[in-house]
Amino acid sequence: MTNPDTKLRLKFLVDKKANKVFFAEAGIHLVDFLSTSFSCSRVPKDFVDFLLHLLALPVGTVIRLLKKSAMAGCTANLYDSLESLDESYMQPNQNKDSLLCPTIGTKVTISNYKLPCTNKQLENLKLYSCSQHPAHVSDILNSACSLCASQCYQRYRNHVVKFIGSSDSTTSSAKPAGEGGYVKGLVTYMVTDDLSVSPMSNVSVVGLLNKFNIKDFGLLKEKVVDFGIDEGIKLLGASLLSKDALTAVFLLDQKDGDDAFSADASKKPDAKAQAQKAARAVKSGPTFKKTKKIRTKVTFHRPRTLKKERNPKYPRISATPRNKLDHYQILKYPLTTESAMKKIEDNNTLVFIVDIRADKKKIKDAVKKMYDIQTKKVNTLIRPDGTKKAYVRLTPDYDALDVANKIGII
Repeated sequence: MTNPDTKLRLKFLVDKKANKVFFAEAGIHLVDFLSTSFSCSRVPKDFVDFLLHLLALPVGTVIRLLKKSAMAGCTANLYDSLESLDESYMQPNQNKDSLLCPTIGTKVTISNYKLPCTNKQLENLKLYSCSQHPAHVSDILNSACSLCASQCYQRYRNHVVKFIGSSDSTTSSAKPAGEGGYVKGLVTYMVTDDLSVSPMSNVSVVGLLNKFNIKDFGLLKEKVVDFGIDEGIKLLGASLLSKDALTAVFLLDQKDGDDAFSADASKKPDAKAQAQKAARAVKSGPTFKKTKKIRTKVTFHRPRTLKKERNPKYPRISATPRNKLDHYQILKYPLTTESAMKKIEDNNTLVFIVDIRADKKKIKDAVKKMYDIQTKKVNTLIRPDGTKKAYVRLTPDYDALDVANKIGII
């Protein structure tokens, strides 16, 4: 495998007027198909293998590569929450690495892989099995063997099993020597701006020219770019969001002067000239003139700052304020007449003279507060002299004679 830090040299055919990638050629000269002066040098097929390998990446790997950017969305929060979750919450036969760092299902090797390494070194992984079933392993020491439990005899996985990875000799027999990846290097491929990969031919190139209505070949220009790990991550993110992935990564994301193909491209202003212009503006002061409004009236309106004391024409008529009723004002005094004493003895009822404003509920609450007794029923009567009399019948739990003795009526 070559050094992953080594960058690939790619040549694109760019539409100068639209500032858009026309297509990228992988593996042959463009002069063989177009009778123009634009030619593309041979590009390794690793770029096509990289694009096809994006389809084999698990979702967890894609989130880990893109979670530092905004394009990962809410799934980045899901990834971080699982990463911070303690291992004690996971099932005994599961671990977080199977979701955070999932292994890629395909076993195709790419000679120049342009993404950070996604698979962990399985050779350093410790696996354990029981003495009866060495083929069933777990990465947890002394974990219960499920097969032994089904046979009514419990065994534990405490025997270390060495992991042996697939050697190159076993996989090289299924492919030609010196060739890897997904596609064959003998065929020429064409990659368009929307990452469509197709074999290149005269018919496909002419059809692509007609599709984009390219009639003036002078608008096409050859552009050479470097493709490394950073560009691979950007291309992975752009492939999920944009339909013009190559343009978004290699043209719109570039800041050098070679990207400005049009003559009227905006130039960066000189910082020194801007500072001098600002200094002159501060020194001269504001130059705008405010037009004065012509006065057509002689009346001057002063603000209303005078506040006169309130002096109504008719005085306010209000009732004389009275004190708020409390339980001392509600119950004025108990009656000790002969009829009141008969009520105490026969009907278990106390008789009070109460305030004229007091209702039955207030009388009941006042009796509860002052004498700490429960009332069953309250009846009121306004006498001819204007006073109000209340008949308070007690509950069977209380004796009116005892209460009258405590109060001092008798």
